[in-house]
Amino acid sequence: SVLSSTLPSSWFTSNSIIDIINNEIVYKDWIYLGPITRFFKDINESHIQYDFGIKDSRFFILCEHDENSQHVSGYLGDYQTDVITNGKKLDELNQIATQLTETGLIFINFQRNPKASLFDHFGPVLSSLINKINFRKLRYKRTLIYTAKYNFMTFLDGYQECLHCSYTHPLLSKNYNLSSYEIKNHKHFSQHIALPDQNNEIEVENDQTNALFLYFFPISTLNIYGGGMNCFRVIPINKNTSRMEIDYYFDNESVTGPNADPNSEFEKYFRFCRQVQTEDLELCEATQENLDIGVYQSGTLNPHKENGVIFYQGLIRDRVV
Repeated sequence: SVLSSTLPSSWFTSNSIIDIINNEIVYKDWIYLGPITRFFKDINESHIQYDFGIKDSRFFILCEHDENSQHVSGYLGDYQTDVITNGKKLDELNQIATQLTETGLIFINFQRNPKASLFDHFGPVLSSLINKINFRKLRYKRTLIYTAKYNFMTFLDGYQECLHCSYTHPLLSKNYNLSSYEIKNHKHFSQHIALPDQNNEIEVENDQTNALFLYFFPISTLNIYGGGMNCFRVIPINKNTSRMEIDYYFDNESVTGPNADPNSEFEKYFRFCRQVQTEDLELCEATQENLDIGVYQSGTLNPHKENGVIFYQGLIRDRVV
């Protein structure tokens, strides 16, 4: 069989490629944001303002909720400026598409009327994966936003394989059996499967019905394990800059025992996440430096160990060319 080649190395150092990706993919595809509990506050109606840091990407999500129901809607613009200061009505703003799933996840599309519905876009397998978890149990804890010195595809190249994990992520390899690591690709998303090591230190549950690792093309991930969840968006800013947005959640009910302290357990989970994420940041920025000076050229990809890279790069290639 013919081996798949990587995308041209020039694509990782091109502003024009990033512009095409933003215009043809980011602005047109469904994007996973997070669980609806991100929007839960003491009042029945709340909003969260977003700004991806790229042209025409300021938007806000309105959430109306009570004990029995939740409703979400999204609009381009700035809530404080447009609605509060200038007194605009919502029907005067450009609405974007939103979708709240049965178990509490929110997806958005910058198009008011997307070409495909959410589940047509991602395919039937997604429902079977996300419907087994009640995401409404997760409580929002914090968000980290920072600028990273790498092309968003440089980051995804690393996220969509785990060949580097054993030597780059010692804590991850200590808690997971990385020899069993595999990626299953579906329609516009991938499922990462990693079985916990029996001697893991972060109390990752051996019951895999409560662990889920998903990459949603093009820019989002969902990682839930050990009572916590982190969701990040890697947003293409330019050829060697990305905006990282990482939201953290925790299920307080997962902590039991006479001396149970959900806050300290979350901080333990958070430290584990941040170590892995910092290791990835350093690796990806070093890789981007090599790309910028022309050290790296395109090559072939391992069909078994790098099938996740083949998958997402294929989607990029199909939309850009």
